[in-house]
This record gives sequence, C-alpha cells and structure tokens, in this order.
Amino acid sequence: MRTRTILYTVIFLVVLHAAFPYFIPIDIVYHNRSDYQLGLNNIKDLDVTLEKIKLEIRQKQIKNYGIILGDSVFYGSPGNSDQVVNVFMEGELRKATGDPNYRLFNLAFPAMQNGDLYVMLLKLDRLGISTDHLILNTRYSSFVPRTPGPRAVFWFYDDLRKLDRSSYDHVLPQLMANGIKPPSTFYEVTKNWLNQDVLPSFNPYAYRDYFRKMLKNFALTTLNLPIPDDALGDIRPYYEKDYLEEYIHMDEVKDSYNDQPFDMTSSNYDIYFMDKIMEHQKNKKTLLVLTGANQTLLNSYIDKPGYKANLASIDRYLGSKPVEYLNLEGVIPDTYFTDHTHLIPDGYSKLSEIVLQHYPK
Repeated sequence: MRTRTILYTVIFLVVLHAAFPYFIPIDIVYHNRSDYQLGLNNIKDLDVTLEKIKLEIRQKQIKNYGIILGDSVFYGSPGNSDQVVNVFMEGELRKATGDPNYRLFNLAFPAMQNGDLYVMLLKLDRLGISTDHLILNTRYSSFVPRTPGPRAVFWFYDDLRKLDRSSYDHVLPQLMANGIKPPSTFYEVTKNWLNQDVLPSFNPYAYRDYFRKMLKNFALTTLNLPIPDDALGDIRPYYEKDYLEEYIHMDEVKDSYNDQPFDMTSSNYDIYFMDKIMEHQKNKKTLLVLTGANQTLLNSYIDKPGYKANLASIDRYLGSKPVEYLNLEGVIPDTYFTDHTHLIPDGYSKLSEIVLQHYPK
C-alpha cells in the first residue's frame, strides 16, 4: 500500500509539473511586458516569462518575431502594459511584413544594465528563442563610472555565473564592492543550488507567484471588481510635476549625468559587456537605441562640455559597431516626457514611430 501511495504521488507530481505551464494563461505571465512587481520581489519570475514566451512561440507556430531588451524606458515606465512601444509597433510590423501573426516580445525590465542585457541574450539562447531581430536600448548613464555602484549586472549575476563563468569572474570584484557575496561554504552553495536550480525546475514552484495572481484576478472578476491597473507611477507630463525640480538635484540623478570623461575601453564594465553583446549579435539584425534626456529639465547637466564630449564618445563607439545605431538625444520633444528620461503614453507612441523607421527588417 505504501509503495502504491508513493507511486501515485510521484505520478501526480509529474503530471502537475507538466501541466502547470499550460494551466496559467499567458496574459497572467506576460501582457505586452513582464510583471514588474513580481519580478521586483523575485527576479526568477522573469525565467517563467521566458519559458511562457517559448511555449507561445511553439504552440502558435510563430515564425516571425522580434525581441526588445532594455531598461525602464523601453519597459514603458511609468505607464501601464497597454502603453508600451511594442503595442504601438506590432500592428505596423504586421502590415509591413504581411504576417498577421508577427510578434514583438518586450523583455525589457527596469534597472537592467548592459551586463543584464548580455545575460538575457544567453538565457534566450538556452531556450532556443531567436535574437535574429533585436532591439536594444541603453542610455548615457549606462557608461558613467561606477563608484562603486550600481552593480554592472544588476539582476542576473547568478545566471551569469552559470552561463559565462569567465565574464562572471571578470565582473565579480565590482559585484562584491556592491554587496554581492558569492556562496562559499557548503551550506551557502547547497542553499543557492536549491533556490536557483532545484526548486525553480519544478513548475508549480516556479509558477507559484503567477498562480496567486491568477487566483486574485479570478476573485476580483467574480466579485465584479476591477483588476488593478499595472502602471508604475504618475503618467502626467513632467511640467505638471512640481516635485521634479527637487528630484533632479538628488545624488541619484547627479550621478547618472556625471560629466567626468568616460573610459570607453573594455576596462569599463559596460564597454566590456557591450562588446560581448555585439559579438553575440554578429550577422544578426540589431537596432541599438540610445535613449535621450529631457532637454529642458536636465539642461544644467546636458549643457556641460563634459556631457557633450561623453555623448560624442558614445556615438563614436556605438556608431562603429555592425548594428543599426539610433541616438535619440534631443529627438523627442520635451513635452512628451513624464520626467527626466521616461515618456508619457503619447511619448511612447512617438518613440515607436521613430524606432519603426529603423527597425531591422
């Protein structure tokens, strides 16, 4: 009897593991972008997003698609998931390609650094998701000297250790200077292995946050209550926000627009990872977008000779790479900005129009 019970339990768990990804609707996991609140609390939830997109591509036999990687700008902050660039772009791309099923999957996520973008490419490779058509966004602050922060790989340093050990070892001193302590004792190594590899490999555990979200949304719908909007913040234009004038003088912003001369060699971790990205994308169709600053709000920073010289250095560096390069500094009118760097919904529509003109066909 005990043997039979164990057998039935094992069979149940195997079936549950296999069925769980099909049980959770894709809109719960990915609705035009990843779920920020879930990813913020558990970055492993983004792995579920990738798995779900892989399943979507396979189930619907999607042959033509593109990928967006980037930070909070291409994520669409602070608007909701129906106000992001890929939403505005997909319809036009379906017309341009003649494929009514064309998809543009947005895998950008706030605070991603160049190191995170590189790791995302490796994660996509592992899942067999093509990056033959890729949009990347980076920004001026991505190349600012790190003293010592932020982390050069903000989210995915554990994945980097597994997927590219030499790059992990290269950036480890900078990560450790920012409080990241790699597992060293037997207990730490075992705990890390369980949390990073073993438990997430069991789908009911990996999908647990999305399962809770699905139940919550079901309960709200049943009670005829609205599902909360997934906007990240205030989407009003910047000129309606009196607090921004104080905010742009905080150290966080000052550091982001540092005008000290940039080191544009591989000694700069961001150049190191950007070179890795360029090598990965060799012979692929890639659009690299440098997002711009609000020229009015940040005038005291961007008008400095050092800032202009650094921007020219970025232009020379990225412009020399075998990709389509688009510098948006000063291109989008300031009236479309919601703060110093992000856009209002109409601004993201405007951004999509510009990006579409350069999208790698």
